[in-house]
Amino acid sequence: MWEPIAEQSDNSAMHPSPEQMLLREAVKYLTPKQKRVWELYNFDKLTQDEIAQKLGVRQQTVQESIKAIEARITKWVASNMGAYELLKADYGDRE
Repeated sequence: MWEPIAEQSDNSAMHPSPEQMLLREAVKYLTPKQKRVWELYNFDKLTQDEIAQKLGVRQQTVQESIKAIEARITKWVASNMGAYELLKADYGDRE
């Protein structure tokens, strides 16, 4: 499976920020279909219409999927803020 985050060529792939690390963990809890939409939307920078065409679904379906994905990620992040604070403190110590 394609892993867009791991293939980033900038320094953030080797030394991700606490925010990037938290987001990477949250994305692991998406369904395979949600991950595909998320990758197309965030990494390939396709529009909702382009994603719909590529996946053979309606644009409204993509729009609803993106909202559900964002809600799921937000909920996961909110419930893992303790880990974020630890990551941020550790990250600050390395700078």
